[in-house]
Amino acid sequence: MLVSNFSNAVLIKCTTFCKQVHKVQEHENKKARREKERELKRRKKEAARRRAEAQREYEERQKQSASGSGFGGMPGGFPGAGGMPGGGGMPAGINEIFNDPEIMMAFQDPEVSAAFMECSQNPAAAAKYKDNPRVMKVLEKLQAKFASAYNPPDADSAPGAPPSSGAPPSSGGPSASSNDLD
Repeated sequence: MLVSNFSNAVLIKCTTFCKQVHKVQEHENKKARREKERELKRRKKEAARRRAEAQREYEERQKQSASGSGFGGMPGGFPGAGGMPGGGGMPAGINEIFNDPEIMMAFQDPEVSAAFMECSQNPAAAAKYKDNPRVMKVLEKLQAKFASAYNPPDADSAPGAPPSSGAPPSSGGPSASSNDLD
């Protein structure tokens, strides 16, 4: 009988101990679950904050580009501007290019903007866009504006004459340029 009472006492103690262990495990699981929930909530809150910040920045850029106070629609900005006052030494007429609302609206189109960037790095790439009227219209308009900005009419030329092509003057035929490589 002593063994039986001892076994019952041990069994009761083991059962009580197991219940306590189970409670501790449940408590730890609950704690871990709450921590995961807090972390998830924190991440969601941080993501929402970042989205709101990105939205504010986007709206500010849209306001700037709409007001014409910058080169907002052009990816990477205008080559050569460099953030220098006065456009980094560019001719004064170059600013009229970016005051043209039609050009600025065209740069909002990713295809036109990408075509301009490609053609500014490799002028021969313009041939690739000869069948695209949107791109060609903008490239032709830019070409005309760049020509007037970089090649102001000479004092010797007649008023209203088209600006020169920017090519160096030739002195009478192909033989003049063939000796340039010697």
